[in-house]
Amino acid sequence: MRSSFAGYYPPTADELSKLWLEGTIVLDTNVLLDLYRLPQLGRDALLAALARLKGRLWIPHHVALEYQRRRLSAIWNERSETEKVLASFSATVDDARKKLQRLELEKRGIDVDVDEMLRELETANTKIVEAVRKAHNEQVDISSHDPVRTALDDLLGDGCVGLAPDSQESLNSLIKDGEQRYIDKIPPGYRDAGKGKNPADAYFLFDGLKYERQYGDLIIWRQLLNHAKENKTKLILFITSDRKEDWWWEEHGRTLGPRPELVREIKAISDVEHFWMYSADQLLKHAASYLGAEVSEQAVTQVEDISHAREQSHRGIRQREGVMHLGSPAEQAGEWAKFAFLEWLEKEKEGDYSAQATGFPDMLICTEP
Repeated sequence: MRSSFAGYYPPTADELSKLWLEGTIVLDTNVLLDLYRLPQLGRDALLAALARLKGRLWIPHHVALEYQRRRLSAIWNERSETEKVLASFSATVDDARKKLQRLELEKRGIDVDVDEMLRELETANTKIVEAVRKAHNEQVDISSHDPVRTALDDLLGDGCVGLAPDSQESLNSLIKDGEQRYIDKIPPGYRDAGKGKNPADAYFLFDGLKYERQYGDLIIWRQLLNHAKENKTKLILFITSDRKEDWWWEEHGRTLGPRPELVREIKAISDVEHFWMYSADQLLKHAASYLGAEVSEQAVTQVEDISHAREQSHRGIRQREGVMHLGSPAEQAGEWAKFAFLEWLEKEKEGDYSAQATGFPDMLICTEP
């Protein structure tokens, strides 16, 4: 049974140990870009864990390409977030003072010292602003030296990055059956099919080659398969922070491992004996036992939080892509209003919410049984 249905069986303890100690460790793009999104503690812990794997790390060429193309955006987005928070808190005390002046609480017979309350608010606000500014100043800037890329350049030296397609024909061969795979929901990548629907953002050019964005994950997977086949690789551990169903096997809310189809495909066309996947936070969790690394629980939590935030963002993007295919402007306006309300719910109220694409009710909230 096990040999015939290998994709449905997780590695044994001995097989996992062998993967960790001897296997090729393949990193996905999001793992590299998350290094810019992480607080310093989580970033240092992840880099330290990767450093213990130096010499066995490898990335497909498309991972390296996506990292270089999206690196500055990742840096800018993180700095923009802290700048927004700084601007918000900087205006907090002045805004509160103006509103309290309009209320004229001192004339209402209430035994309160408005000035004292404002002084306490200003003291607390100043501490918050100082903390956020410190975090902001520690972030990588797009115009400064990039210590993250320097570290990755050291970890991913000669032989650690796959070869680029040498022609458009070579690139096209990686995605030749991509449309049918996506229709049949063959992993990975079919959840990215919507990226091809907007002509203005459907592709990009690099070294004279035209890359279709919706096939990014499929290109990465095919380049990994080719590398495994050509190098007769036996053990592969793939690290990705992508949480989508076209990579992971999920049942009843639990993630069991990589999609069985992925395990079967890589074994069918290469000499790979064991293939498994971890998320970046799982990498950190197991780094202590397999690599002897010192990893704090706080660092693991930081990596988990980044991954969860990205999945929430991707879910919103996928929902919005569906709006663009509605018929009338009135229908589209109604859907945009629904998603705006969904964003407010997620920010202001605890719970896991989702918007219905069609029918009643408009919103669903998921609760623990």
